[in-house]
Parts: sequence; C-alpha cells; structure tokens
Amino acid sequence: MRTILSAALTAFTVLVSTGSVQAAPTPEGNCLKALASAWGAHVRCIDDATAKLYAALSQGTNTDFEKAFLKCRKSYFKKWTKFQTKSKLVGSTCVGDRFVDNVDGTVTDNLSRLVWEKKTDDDSVHDTDNIYTWSTGSPFIEDGTLFTDFLDTLNDAGFAGANGWRIPTLAEVHSIQPVFPSCKGEGGSPTCQCNISPCLLFDDPDTQTAIPTFYWTNSTSLWVPDHAYVVSHDIRGITSGLPKITGDLDGTFARAVRGGI
Repeated sequence: MRTILSAALTAFTVLVSTGSVQAAPTPEGNCLKALASAWGAHVRCIDDATAKLYAALSQGTNTDFEKAFLKCRKSYFKKWTKFQTKSKLVGSTCVGDRFVDNVDGTVTDNLSRLVWEKKTDDDSVHDTDNIYTWSTGSPFIEDGTLFTDFLDTLNDAGFAGANGWRIPTLAEVHSIQPVFPSCKGEGGSPTCQCNISPCLLFDDPDTQTAIPTFYWTNSTSLWVPDHAYVVSHDIRGITSGLPKITGDLDGTFARAVRGGI
C-alpha cells in the first residue's frame, strides 16, 4: 500500500512540476479574465460604431451613429453591475466601487483599470480651460502642444508618481461616458451636476459651460486623416472629428490617462 501511495505522490509531483495540473481559479483570476473579456467586447463595439460613423460621412447620410456609441457605453457600464452579483468574483477587485479617488489628482476605474487625470480650475497644467493642438501640420504626426506641452509636462514631472501618461483612445474615452457633468441652461452660468463621485471632469462642476466640451482622443479619423476624433464630455458623449492643427478654433481640451487592461 505504501508503495502505491508513494508512486501516486511521485506522479502527482511530476504533474504539478510540469504544469499538467492546473490550480483552481482564484476570485482575482476570475476577475482579471472577466475584465479582459468585457474590455475586448467594448473595443469591438466601438470599432463597429466608428465604422458606422465613417459610412455615414462617406455616404452623406444623417444616420444616427451616436446611438451606436451609446449602446457600447451602456453595455460596458452594465458589466460592473453584473460583476457585483457573481459568486465567483466575491473577494476580488471586481467587487466594490468602480471609481476610486486616489487623492493624488487621479481617479482609477476598476472596470478598465485605467487611471484618469482629474481636471481642476486652478490655472495649472490640469486646468479644464487649457486647450491644445494635436499636430503642427503635414504629415500630421503627434507633435502639437497636446503632446509637447501637456503630456511632456505631466511625464517630466512624474505626475501622481508615474510617467506613462498618454492621450486616450476613442474606446477609452467612451469607457467613462456619460459620467461627466451634464449641464442645462445657456450663457455663462449654466446649472451643472457631476453625476458620479469622484467627479472626473474637475473639482468645481459649476465652471462647466452648457456648450458641449470636446476632448481629444489619440485616434485619427478614418474619414479625414488630418482630423482626430473628439468626444464631448457631457451626458450625450457626441463623437466627431476636428482638425489636428487647430482643433475647435484655437485648440481643444485634453485629459490624460495611463494603465488599462
């Protein structure tokens, strides 16, 4: 009997050492798998919505492609709600608050694992009123003030203890819509509310204008190569393209991000 048990133990040891026996998945392992799956589906959805935008522009139609982006956002947001009810995720970082204020000028989204810059109203590099250009001209590479001033300043200073700050992709920007302040009213004193805490736009939501505020993405427009996609940071999340040289008139707003799945 001892010989049989010894042989069985030796065989099991060999299996473990060669990786033939898989360890039982942990809650955190399940969490990471779920996050990756959710993100992959979101990116594919945004790619499809972008194709619809391209088709609408190329055909000169008035197709409501915004509904496609809205569908992507809603589907992605629901993932976190579903995670809270999954028994296999109990005890993992997929359960709890989705957005966490890091108290260093950044917010972490536990669904995408992206770390976002919080905007301020203090005339610093983080000021919500700062505008930037994407490029200086043909061939429309990443050499505008968006990169040479904004990102270089953040990375050179090691903002929030990191230097991997970049401009988000179109999918990344749509992963946090519509959590920005929604505003009503006209003129210089609209009524605004930040509909999530911590607020990702800036510390004082009352300084937001009622006019849709567009933020740069690092994604070049499929329709016009000298344009880059922008997304409005209000509840509508309007997607458009603006000239890389001038943006909207003299420039366009920006928010930095790092990390991700």
